Amino acid sequence: MSLVIILSLTLFTIVYYVNTPKHIHVFEMIFVWFIFHYLYGVYIGVLHVNGAWVTLSKSTPHFLSFIILGVVLYPLLIVILLNLLTAFNSSFAKVTAILLWVALLTGLGKVAELLKIYSRPQWELWWSITLFTAIIIISLLAQTWLRKKQM
Repeated sequence: MSLVIILSLTLFTIVYYVNTPKHIHVFEMIFVWFIFHYLYGVYIGVLHVNGAWVTLSKSTPHFLSFIILGVVLYPLLIVILLNLLTAFNSSFAKVTAILLWVALLTGLGKVAELLKIYSRPQWELWWSITLFTAIIIISLLAQTWLRKKQM
């Protein structure tokens, strides 16, 4: 069940992304994708392996759902956000989009937890909010650095 839900969300997100106008370069997308994948991998490695704060499910569909979340869905959502932020002119619109995206990513993590893809028994909600805010800020800084480097 969790695999079907995560695959459906991922497919919907891919279709949305393909059908929207792109305001960022392909290399920016790939660069930000790798930055996010690295940060998320470090986050999961520290919390799962070293801290034992996140427990992954032993079920194969749940594990595949976890992999799809970390490798496809989360990075794609960050790339969509950066694409939107590049298209927006107003600072208010940009801050609103970032806040909505933090809520979306945090909610997606909560859905994954409710689907028993992983469990976080000691987890506080504000940790997820802080984590995704930091990842978005680092992704924005990486995109800005890459754009200045290309110019």
